[in-house]
Amino acid sequence: MVVEIEHAPGVTSAYAHLQPEPPVVLGDSVLAGQVIGFVGLTGVTTGAHLHLGIAAGGEPIDPLSVLPPRTQEVPGSR
Repeated sequence: MVVEIEHAPGVTSAYAHLQPEPPVVLGDSVLAGQVIGFVGLTGVTTGAHLHLGIAAGGEPIDPLSVLPPRTQEVPGSR
């Protein structure tokens, strides 16, 4: 399952490999911090993960170039 969000005209983010039947549906407006899906095992995967894609003007861009820097360690990441 993929959830795609349009942030501004031509600027989108896509969240892939989510569990089927996400808590949002086509046309919903969402807010920062709102749950839009749950990590799943869809597609050809070897483990549960989230694929994040960001595009501007239809061209993919590196998500790390637009996401804020991580200031805290994620629990369980070590």
